Amino acid sequence: MHTTLRKLFLFGFIAPVEVLMAGVFNLGSDKPVDGVLHPLGYTGQLGQLTITVCLDPNSPFAAQASAPLRSAIQTWNELTAEEANRVTGSSEIPPGSPDLESVALHELGHCSMGLGHTNLGASLDPIQQLFFYHATKSFRGPNGVFDFDQIGGDGSWGTGDDLRGDDINKNFFRISTNDPFALPLPPQTDSSTYSVIVGNLPGGDTFSANGSFIVANTLGYPGAGAVMFDRYDDQVEARILGADDEATVRYGMSGLDELEDTFDEYTVLLEFLDDTGVCDIPIMFGALDVATAQCDFDDDVIGSNHYRVTGPSLTFRDSEPWWFGVFPDLFVGKSDDVAFAEPGGTVLYTLFYGNAGTADASGVVLQEVVPDNTTFNAAASNPAWSCSDVTAGSSCSLTAGSIAQGGSDSALFAVDVDDPFPPSVIEISNTATIEDDEANGVDFDPSNNSSTDTTTIVVRLIFADGFESGDTSAWDATFP
Repeated sequence: MHTTLRKLFLFGFIAPVEVLMAGVFNLGSDKPVDGVLHPLGYTGQLGQLTITVCLDPNSPFAAQASAPLRSAIQTWNELTAEEANRVTGSSEIPPGSPDLESVALHELGHCSMGLGHTNLGASLDPIQQLFFYHATKSFRGPNGVFDFDQIGGDGSWGTGDDLRGDDINKNFFRISTNDPFALPLPPQTDSSTYSVIVGNLPGGDTFSANGSFIVANTLGYPGAGAVMFDRYDDQVEARILGADDEATVRYGMSGLDELEDTFDEYTVLLEFLDDTGVCDIPIMFGALDVATAQCDFDDDVIGSNHYRVTGPSLTFRDSEPWWFGVFPDLFVGKSDDVAFAEPGGTVLYTLFYGNAGTADASGVVLQEVVPDNTTFNAAASNPAWSCSDVTAGSSCSLTAGSIAQGGSDSALFAVDVDDPFPPSVIEISNTATIEDDEANGVDFDPSNNSSTDTTTIVVRLIFADGFESGDTSAWDATFP
């Protein structure tokens, strides 16, 4: 068992530290070159792994960090790569401020998926880092040092024509192409289509190509780069998975036999827990010496050449001028037009909604459910409501479209109270919710995305002799 550390070096600063990482799967040189590291909780059985992630609510930046963390978690859950997944020189990010979502996506790749770096990066000494930082991840061979015999004819380290002496490749590559950026992925992403053995390279290639953004440019993929590449540059957004990231996770998901469609595959669902510091992967902002962010975990053996993450935790350096991104922040509130309602009467709800965030919201939809013991009143409601039926329990929606940051609006939703009304029920309760298509990011604060209004139901008060009277002093009973 050992502790594995991922250190992210900001803005090209390289520290003279070697950390225990190797290749695409985050295993040190004491493990087999073809070792595979699986997520927390994997036992070799078919099924879904649910891994909880939480942010210490007492940590600095807890309020600002929630949205970018949830966005990074959603990206791993969707597990969908794009060819152009990297934005260089983003005008959104202030100079000198690391983008938390990009850093979080990378670090969660270590902590939750067991992924390592595609390039040698900080495994090199300071002098070698200046020249060979982009070279493909490998183990030192029998001579005990990294070999860099020849950069190859394309003039770029990390591509398929590198000559690396007796270094042992650690980067899994697509056997047919040795192309870490090609999409779509093969129908099967496992040992039948990917390999770590140099002898399985396509003809003419001498080493595995890696997901470096420089390699991407060399191979004709501008704007591409693996999220798990070990480097973070100023004003760079890396918030979308690259082909290499998705392929490596899917390779791990093929299980202990490294073949899909057998008995031991798994999927991973990351679940963010609000307002708690207790979960599988706790996150905090705290002091770090040289790393911008750091994932710590151990590993244990679960099969031949197979391991799993144990005890992961993630720390972001609290002294960094973090950029937390821009996100919509939808909200909805509601009120009714009566102090109480009677059987046969109408309750008119006014929904106030808008976007208090720093980004526009698109595809906004309001949702309602017709309350128990009522019927939807279309004539008194906004005509844009669409309901599956008018009866209690029916779902209704109103498409609000786009709402600019700072924008707001209102809508009417009306129901008629049943008559007769159940004698044991004294109120009706109605909840409205709002959501968007998340095209501009996750909602900054989901806690204000719903609102509930409760209305008391009364019947007429009557005289003991059964005659109605406007003299309340003579009332004897209420029904129910």
